[in-house]
Formats: sequence, structure tokens, C-alpha cells
Amino acid sequence: MNNSLIVLLTVILESLFLYIIAALFSWKWIDIAFLGGLAIFGVLWIFHYQSAQTRNRENASIRGNTGITAESIHSPLHFHLW
Repeated sequence: MNNSLIVLLTVILESLFLYIIAALFSWKWIDIAFLGGLAIFGVLWIFHYQSAQTRNRENASIRGNTGITAESIHSPLHFHLW
């Protein structure tokens, strides 16, 4: 229940934010929703990509210095299906 409330609140806030931007630029809402969705996906992907790169770099450094494998290699973006 708590997770669904967080998701619903996030969708409402994102829609409100995109509607305000559409009104400011006098664009259609669907154009802003599409570009906003791409932008949000891009920002999240960049943060995940950077953290995966950092973990892989640390794992390579540990293995190079000690010979011990710390963790497996992390991919920048991986979709999980239940």
C-alpha cells in the first residue's frame, strides 16, 4: 500500500511539473510529457551508469592489488522481469 502511494504521488507530481512547463512554453502537453519522460529516463540512466562504472573500477582495483575478486561486474542498466 505504501509503495503504491509513493508511485501515485510521483506520477501526480511529475504530471503537474510537466503541465506547468507546457504552459510556460506554450507547447502541447503531450510534447512536454514525451520529452520530460525521456529526460527523466536519461537522468536516472546516467546516475545508474556512473555508479556501475565506479563499482567496476573499485572491483578492478581490488582485484589488481590483492588478487581477490570483490564482486561481479555490474551492468549500467538491466531490466528485471518478475
